[in-house]
Amino acid sequence: MNPGTSLKRSAAPRWTRCTGWTRRRYLTKGASTVGIGLLGAACAPLGSTGEPAPPGPPSGRTPATIRFAVPFGAWLPTVVEPEIQRFQERFPHITVQVELAGDDPSQDETEWLRKRKIEAASGESVDLSVIRTRSLVELAALGLLADLGPRIKRDSGSMQVQDIWPNILDSGRYKGNQVGLFYLGVHLQVLFYNVGLFRNGGLPTPGELYAKGQWTWERHRDLSRSLTSTRDPERKVIGTSTAALSNPDWRSGPLWTFGADLFNRDRTRLTLDTPSAVECVSYFHTLACQDQSAVVALRDGGVGGYAQKGTLGMQPLWTGGARTWRMYGYEFDIVPLPSHRRKAGVFSAEKVSVLKYAKHPDAAWEYLKFAVTPAQQAEKQRAIPQLPVYRHQFEPWMREQQTQGHPASLHVLKDVFESAQTVQVIEQQDALNEIWAKHMGPLLNRCEGPAPKDVCEAIAREANVLLARR
Repeated sequence: MNPGTSLKRSAAPRWTRCTGWTRRRYLTKGASTVGIGLLGAACAPLGSTGEPAPPGPPSGRTPATIRFAVPFGAWLPTVVEPEIQRFQERFPHITVQVELAGDDPSQDETEWLRKRKIEAASGESVDLSVIRTRSLVELAALGLLADLGPRIKRDSGSMQVQDIWPNILDSGRYKGNQVGLFYLGVHLQVLFYNVGLFRNGGLPTPGELYAKGQWTWERHRDLSRSLTSTRDPERKVIGTSTAALSNPDWRSGPLWTFGADLFNRDRTRLTLDTPSAVECVSYFHTLACQDQSAVVALRDGGVGGYAQKGTLGMQPLWTGGARTWRMYGYEFDIVPLPSHRRKAGVFSAEKVSVLKYAKHPDAAWEYLKFAVTPAQQAEKQRAIPQLPVYRHQFEPWMREQQTQGHPASLHVLKDVFESAQTVQVIEQQDALNEIWAKHMGPLLNRCEGPAPKDVCEAIAREANVLLARR
């Protein structure tokens, strides 16, 4: 099948969706379409009007029911349900039962994690689960995720592994084992900028500087100072923000460009106290507190209002943030993070994993393998436009996005892909984030407290005590 080609759908969906959303569960049936009672709620096949039941499983295929955990309620009608229907047409002997994190249909990762741990303690679990980036390491460290390496090696001929962007597979590894594969494309960290502000100020844009090989943190600082204007209280313009260093999912990117890293190679120590890391933190502190060209929460009230009003020059965001900037109604463009000692970027991709205590691991693998194929990735990315993980799909994706009003410079994402690494997380991620916020928050959000070097040393000291407890 060519990438992006829809599978032919049957006349009637072979799965049912339960109404009366007390538990928010869905059930797909391969062998028959039946009504299922769940906490007193009636369930009827979607699109069914009493058609004959589809045929049973092909000879030699053992029927199985797999439980599939999904932490995003919004994905069900747009991504998960259509994918299940397509899978059902290929594998009618496998029933897929979808479970959300909890009773609340909104995103609830904490509840979802709690349920996975309770299941593991009882020696059973869902068969398959979508896993957020920061949760993969925690669950893998608890021994809850199966090693997919042997299955990938066995089926490598049909998985087009060589066509996947660098580091994407590495983001699903834990201590040498492949415990997760991408589920729905990838997000890249890029810098968004307000084109009109640069034009009005007679300034070169970040995109123009990048095209000339002149896009550096020093030029970023110069532009931020030139854009900033606080003389008119009603029309303040702020050049940039410090979110690239403040956000736990982004902070490794700027550190990498300065030649630093958040952790040592095996992530047993946090290395924020190295000279290059201190240089990076000092740079952002200078933007906010010396130049006053970056948003400071206490002084300026936060980034959101400036972005909405069109008075924020530059802001780091995931590529999915393009929808937000387009909603604001002004022209924007994107550029990679500025360079200093090297080019660098960050990506984030939700994973899908087979659980170690799955009752039907073979059937779960069939679904996972189906979900990561180029054809199914293309189908899902039409519903939620994340970037494709397969190289051959990038150019068609870029052309399609540009017809929908996305900036013409989407081609720079190729460069970001080549240098991007995955979000860095550890088993004690929540505790590390608290330490970071306690010290970095006053420094960048209030311009208060000790000097950047002292802050870096304090974070490293407390984080390494935490890491030593592993």
